[in-house]
Amino acid sequence: MAGTSGAVRALTWVAAALCAAGAVALVLVAVLVDLDTADRTASVVGAIASLAGLVVAVVALAGNGGAGDRRIVRARGRNATAVRGSVVGNTFGANSKVSGAVSGAVSGPAPGASGAAGASTGEVAARGTGAFAAEGDVVGNAFGEGSEVEGQ
Repeated sequence: MAGTSGAVRALTWVAAALCAAGAVALVLVAVLVDLDTADRTASVVGAIASLAGLVVAVVALAGNGGAGDRRIVRARGRNATAVRGSVVGNTFGANSKVSGAVSGAVSGPAPGASGAAGASTGEVAARGTGAFAAEGDVVGNAFGEGSEVEGQ
């Protein structure tokens, strides 16, 4: 649970304690009362627990807005690059360079680019030798060995 808040951890411990107390209570009912009563009690407790699990699952899915952890950026292989957001005025490859102000360069995220706060839920992936993948605008970049972009 790395990165979770203290409140979430506390609720997790409370839920674990309630489950342990419920298990002990069911065993005590079976031992101290009779098996028929324990059977009915376990059926009711199981139904309530399953409904609670359903509610927790629905709330967790709705809280993600459908995105959550699916916002993945991957890069594999030699010289592979994967970017979420805009790629402006960069060089990729040996002896490549970008000089001057790059035309079309924007300060901050480009219009329509998803960036970190965007609504993207997809995966950006680059595979293979020299591969490149970007979600957003790609402006004024030098890709490959010895390539050059001159801005105005």
